[in-house]
Amino acid sequence: MPRTARLGNDVVDLNEAGVAGKAGDQRFVERVFTAEERAWIADGADPDLALWRLWSAKEAAYKAAYKAAGKTVADLVFAHRSFEVDANDGVVRYGDQVFSVAWHHGPGWLHCLALETTADATADHAIWEVAALMPGPQSSNVEAAATAARTQSVAPAQPSARPSATRSTTPSTTPSAQVRALACRMLARAGWADAAIVRPLGTTAARPGPPEAHIGGERLEGVEVSLSHDGQWVAAALAWP
Repeated sequence: MPRTARLGNDVVDLNEAGVAGKAGDQRFVERVFTAEERAWIADGADPDLALWRLWSAKEAAYKAAYKAAGKTVADLVFAHRSFEVDANDGVVRYGDQVFSVAWHHGPGWLHCLALETTADATADHAIWEVAALMPGPQSSNVEAAATAARTQSVAPAQPSARPSATRSTTPSTTPSAQVRALACRMLARAGWADAAIVRPLGTTAARPGPPEAHIGGERLEGVEVSLSHDGQWVAAALAWP
C-alpha cells in the first residue's frame, strides 16, 4: 500500500533586512548555489526573487529529505549546494532522491512546497497556508494580522493551488507556537479537530525530530506535517492519502 509522501515547506519574508540585494552577495551566492543555479539567478528578471526561490526550494526539500532519512538522519548534513534545484522542471535533486517543488507568492512573502516523488509514495491531498505573525501584547498594534491562505489538492509531481481565506486568532506571540496553532487549524478543517502538533525526540537529545500530528497521544498515521516561519510570516503544510 502506498505511503504518504514526505513533504517540506519554507516561507521567506521578502521584507526582512538583508533579503533585498542578496543576489549581489557573491560570496554567499557561490557558497550556496551550483553553477547552473547561479546562472539562473543572474539571468532572472528579478535576481533577488530568483535567489530566494532557489533557497526556499532547497530548504523545503531538505525538510522532506530529513524525514525520509529516518534513523540515518544524523548522517544528513544540510549542505545547500547538494540540494540541486531545476527551477524550469520544478524539482530538487538530492543524491538519488527527487522532490517536486511549487512556489507561491503573496504580498511580502514567498512560499515553497516540496513533495517526495517515489513510486511507493502518494499525496492525494496536500494543503498549505501562509499566515501573518500576530503582534505581541507589547505592541501598540493589537489588531490581529490578516491571514494569507491557499489550499491545494495535488498529485505529488504537480502541486497546484486553490485560494481560500482564513484569519489567525491564536493568542500566542511566539512564531513556533503560532505555526503549530496554524497547523492545528488546518488539521481541524481536514477532519481532525482534536489533533495536536508535537516534536518527538530526535536522534540526539539536542535535536528534536520533525513535527508530527497526534491525537490522544498517538501519532496520526498517514499524515505528514511541515512547519516554517520567517520574519513576520508563519507557514504550515499537510499531506495525506
